[in-house]
Amino acid sequence: PSVTHQKHDQYSQAIHRLRKAIEENYSYLDLIHVDWNRQFARYTPCLERAETPAEFAESSSKMLLNANDMHLLVKD
Repeated sequence: PSVTHQKHDQYSQAIHRLRKAIEENYSYLDLIHVDWNRQFARYTPCLERAETPAEFAESSSKMLLNANDMHLLVKD
């Protein structure tokens, strides 16, 4: 597999883990009304095109900002 294909697979898995973490571990999920399906639909193409882990983290952070919750953060 090409490097690009490997990156895409890694980022697809990371997107899945991020979504799962929000759904299963975000304690304010019911209090902060964010349409996460919409957010993931909007940001997934950008996340998948990230060239570096830093770009992926930056795009993830932008998506999470929509919750307007200082408890959400992305660590690399």
